[in-house]
Amino acid sequence: MAMLPQAQRSLSNFTRALVEFIKIGLTPGYDLDGYARRFGVAVPAPQLALEDPAWRASHAAKRETPVGVERLFVAGEVA
Repeated sequence: MAMLPQAQRSLSNFTRALVEFIKIGLTPGYDLDGYARRFGVAVPAPQLALEDPAWRASHAAKRETPVGVERLFVAGEVA
């Protein structure tokens, strides 16, 4: 793969790669709201996993407090 002409280091290959990289920042992103309207997709409101009771219940048994962290909560150092 490294022997392919497009993988060789040259001014033209560098320029081509730079232009492609700059195009990323100039290309508009996806219109997710328009997609949802067009196809009738119901998009739920964003919610953090820790705010979801179902997620918290399913992960409660797996959660382990790292050593030393419970000391911080007891002392009130972490909000």
